[in-house]
Amino acid sequence: MATTAERIAAVHARLNVEYPVVPDCYRWDPDPPNDYPFATWRYLYTDEQGRRCPYFTFDVHWLIPEWVVAHEMAHAVHALAGGDPINLKRDDPIMAAYWQAAGFSPSPYPLAYDQYMAGPRLHKLAPSEHFADAFAYLTYRGFGDCLPQIWGGSWDDATLSRLQAFYTSLREEV
Repeated sequence: MATTAERIAAVHARLNVEYPVVPDCYRWDPDPPNDYPFATWRYLYTDEQGRRCPYFTFDVHWLIPEWVVAHEMAHAVHALAGGDPINLKRDDPIMAAYWQAAGFSPSPYPLAYDQYMAGPRLHKLAPSEHFADAFAYLTYRGFGDCLPQIWGGSWDDATLSRLQAFYTSLREEV
């Protein structure tokens, strides 16, 4: 059976090859046991070679599913591409492009942002969580509770094709 470290390394290696914005580097630490969440993207740091790298925490008391690692990696992708997955902004260019690729309708991203900020701000409604769940679904067919139907989308083949093109197109913003 794989360890958490091996699972993270395997998912990272696959995604690093397939998606140009996934960095060559990352660091992670154990999350406190049995807390929620059981995996968290924390921030970007600069390593000794000057690369921007994601820092995560993962619960090590059970084997994290591959899709959860991909979901957390997507938050880093969002940040590396020039967005801010923690402090949502109405003018986040990555979210606007994602919203279009995902085919969410009838509202463009800024209106969805307004709805989210005016509402109860539930985790499953957070646009940045949909960004990460879409990546997890695209790469490992797993997702949390962010169903695309919430924002008028689906996981149909046409959407997945657009999402693949979108995530593949992302490059690190320098």
